[in-house]
Amino acid sequence: MNAQFQDLFFADADPDELGQRDPKVLAAMAEAQWTLTQDSAVGEVRVEVLKAQVSGTEGTTVVQIVHPDMAFLVDSVSIAVNQSGRTVHWIVHPLLRVTRDEKGKITQVESAARSTQAGDRGAVVSCMLVECTRLASDPDGEALCRAIESTLLDVRSAVQDWRSMLSRVQLLSAGFTALEGNDAAEAKAFLTWLEQGHFTFLGAQDYVVDGDRLSKVPGTALGVLKNPGFQELPEQNAAPFMDDPRWLFCAKATRRSSVHRPTWLDTISVKRLDASGTVVGESRFLGLYTSAAYAAQVESIPVVRQHVAHVFAQAGVVRGSHAHKALQAILETYPRDEMLQIDEATLAQHAIGILRLQERQRVRLFLRRGPFGRVASILVYVPRDLYTTELRVKLGQMFKQAFAAETVEFTPMLTDSALARIHYIVRSQERLQDKVDLAELEAQVAQACKRWEDGVQAALMGQGVDRARQLSAIATGLPAAYREDFTAEVAARDAAVLHGLSEEQPMALELYARGDQFHFKTFATQKVILSDALPVMESMGVRVLDEHPYRVKMPEGQGGERWLHDWGLQFDRPVDLARLKSRFEALFHAVWRQEVECDALNRLVLSTELDARDIAVLRAYTRYFKQLGFAFGQSYIEDTLNSNPAIAQNLATLFAIRFDPAREAGRDKALLAQEQLIEAQLSEVASLEQDRVLRQFV
Repeated sequence: MNAQFQDLFFADADPDELGQRDPKVLAAMAEAQWTLTQDSAVGEVRVEVLKAQVSGTEGTTVVQIVHPDMAFLVDSVSIAVNQSGRTVHWIVHPLLRVTRDEKGKITQVESAARSTQAGDRGAVVSCMLVECTRLASDPDGEALCRAIESTLLDVRSAVQDWRSMLSRVQLLSAGFTALEGNDAAEAKAFLTWLEQGHFTFLGAQDYVVDGDRLSKVPGTALGVLKNPGFQELPEQNAAPFMDDPRWLFCAKATRRSSVHRPTWLDTISVKRLDASGTVVGESRFLGLYTSAAYAAQVESIPVVRQHVAHVFAQAGVVRGSHAHKALQAILETYPRDEMLQIDEATLAQHAIGILRLQERQRVRLFLRRGPFGRVASILVYVPRDLYTTELRVKLGQMFKQAFAAETVEFTPMLTDSALARIHYIVRSQERLQDKVDLAELEAQVAQACKRWEDGVQAALMGQGVDRARQLSAIATGLPAAYREDFTAEVAARDAAVLHGLSEEQPMALELYARGDQFHFKTFATQKVILSDALPVMESMGVRVLDEHPYRVKMPEGQGGERWLHDWGLQFDRPVDLARLKSRFEALFHAVWRQEVECDALNRLVLSTELDARDIAVLRAYTRYFKQLGFAFGQSYIEDTLNSNPAIAQNLATLFAIRFDPAREAGRDKALLAQEQLIEAQLSEVASLEQDRVLRQFV
């Protein structure tokens, strides 16, 4: 290794990073980079994973790169590594001037920044070392190298064709010179503005009107668009493009840039004219706006300044007034990508709508669709004190579902204004949902923005002012986990139940359905122990899927604390909630208070219309059978009744007919009819043993 190479290679590296690595590791890295550089020909691109395992780098992988110096190399390599799902830990990227002899052997290496050689003697080479997350296998390393090589090809194509793309822009600009009208002059000025360091050109493609299509002109692809597999600019219908009075259009592509910044690519479509000034096609450019474009004042950007002037004219504000200054601030802080893409009518509608929000602060939504229907931009304004991460995520999912989008991105903006702004972009490779009711969507956003506490208070007020005063403090004491699981309306009802608990009434119950899932709430003055509750519910024929306990702090003087448990249930048969609810709750309560036994007969509550008292009657007979020395045990008798729920139901009815004093009139006739019904059912019982058990009941 050249004795000075290691010093040159690490000369501008971060001292903190160097200090964290063993000198032997650094020496091995420099040795490998020297070998790769020496083995490379002039202008050759080399990308390799450091094969030899260097002590001290067990947790990372080192990728070495030799590439002719040009713009965007370091940023683009970082993009390739990150898009592979790995994290870049360290990059060393010195620019070295390498001089070779006639045989290609390196004779001298110097820092390009400190080179003493005159003229263009020697080639400036970017020697990069990228330390990233450890690769699992050799194929992973090869795949990463191929990804970096593909990215570097995009970089070279964009850099090498940069002047050709500028020449095409200048040619288009010259075509607008002969046209009359302010719009053509603004289009020409916009193209000049792009040339002046406001746009990084990465690709270009010409299209010609071919019937009802805009078809690619062979041989006109420049930059990344001439690389294999880069098919970002599809052919489009000619009519919308030709009929639009505008000379150029700005939009977002549906692919991220592999060069310079990993953001969504911008497309600029310009009408192409022949010598007579007739539109014959389109020139489309692909690239990224520069930081200078984002920093420029909107009134200095051609075309955009026309839109801004239109907004002020539509708003009718007096120059220098408060409204004028407020509108100016709105336009300056409007998302810059949107300003470059939006049409003047939509911008005026949005800007004036935002201005009016200062008079009446409320939730508003402003929508703009992309020209090809694959992208939609949504500006959401909400009161600043309502903005939370949870709200942002909830609205993003709402928009993704409403537009049938594949991805959703957001950019929040919080200032000292009373309103917070969240900018959402929803995208799809196919066309987004066209039929979206904007008014309904805005109403859904407004509903989502309501604070849970406000919703509870509104629901409590529906029960009366005095009632709301009593329950408000209880609802406030409901824990955060409860608030995530239940709506404000449910909380208002639950607060009333919790308020009603006392030493005389220590428990309340509610069987209900949430979606397709049945749930069972227990409200109690003490925590319900899982091992105590499970046997009760399982005896009633249900499986407990989950349990969510909530500890509720009660207001001072109302008992300290309460416990609310929400149990997820699964029944072994379809049930009618309306018919089951009261009987299920009453039976659980009776078993919990040990008023009735906890046995398999309780399962009849699901398969019949029997309540706790009816089941207790049948249970009394099973005990009586035991005293009589009946041949079958209790568990078999219970299984028999559960296997024949219709007969069990009719046995309970027979008992009521025979012994209910209120049924004295016509008792004998009713008994005969009931016994005949049961006899008919018994004839269908297949098991002789079960038949004996059921006849014993009769």
